[in-house]
Amino acid sequence: MGLGVAATRPRDYLQEIPEPGPFKARLRQILSRAKVHQGMHMQTVILGLGNELLGDEGVGVHAIRLLIKEKLPRPVKLVEVGTAILDALPEFEHADHIIVLDAVQHGGVPGTVYKIPLGHCTRPTSIASMHGFDIFRVLALAERRGTPAVMVLGVEPELLQWSLQLSSQVEASLPHLVAAVRSELLEVA
Repeated sequence: MGLGVAATRPRDYLQEIPEPGPFKARLRQILSRAKVHQGMHMQTVILGLGNELLGDEGVGVHAIRLLIKEKLPRPVKLVEVGTAILDALPEFEHADHIIVLDAVQHGGVPGTVYKIPLGHCTRPTSIASMHGFDIFRVLALAERRGTPAVMVLGVEPELLQWSLQLSSQVEASLPHLVAAVRSELLEVA
């Protein structure tokens, strides 16, 4: 299943959880702007996670397929990960900013879009299978000096059973998820 989270509710369709501490968020903002001003290219990677055989659990995969057809506000790398998170290791090694699209169970209305810094997500305590690596463990495996900024854009699922289709509520939330991706790209530009 997707990521767990604690959340607040400041917007209609997008529920945002702020970064811990204003200093850390401000420092990240200054550093990201400094890279742009120095002529360095900031690489953003968007990962679509989930199991598309389990209905709404595959929302991240469906969203990536939509984003491939979109004209985004700046160049990004779109990666359809599905459940093979370990295969995305090279992307973690080179990205400055990662946006994760996934199902997120928070107990809200199905189709609600959440914006959550990765640090606010629940860390799994065990690996269920060799395919069960999570973002936290893959970040730890990445050979890099610093940690990239990671934002999770998640959708509250309704249907978590064998199905190749999204529930109507989650399907209807896809335009809001795409809008949240656009907004996140503009914030870190």
